Amino acid sequence: MLRFRLEYQFDSTGVLVPVLSADSKADGVFLLLYFAYLTGGTARTALCVSVLDLARDGLREQGLGAEAYLEPLYRRAETLCSPARHMVEQLESGIPLNDLILKYAAL
Repeated sequence: MLRFRLEYQFDSTGVLVPVLSADSKADGVFLLLYFAYLTGGTARTALCVSVLDLARDGLREQGLGAEAYLEPLYRRAETLCSPARHMVEQLESGIPLNDLILKYAAL
């Protein structure tokens, strides 16, 4: 049986967002996925960050420092934009592919 609590809190931008908490991490992930599916938008960002927080906690428990690799995923979760989507948006706005290739090659 799933046991959870639904609370609301303000995010860093002052938007009131729902926060689900569950008795187990697996129940919590399931509920967050379902809630994000139903609501979209800010809830998806909250879902992504919550899942990343769970992953970070697990990696910290291992003590190997691997949680540092999650940092780029946090940035993607905040914007809900992957590098591929960002590139497609730039191409659609008229930036030539050659320029984009040179830009990413410089990284």
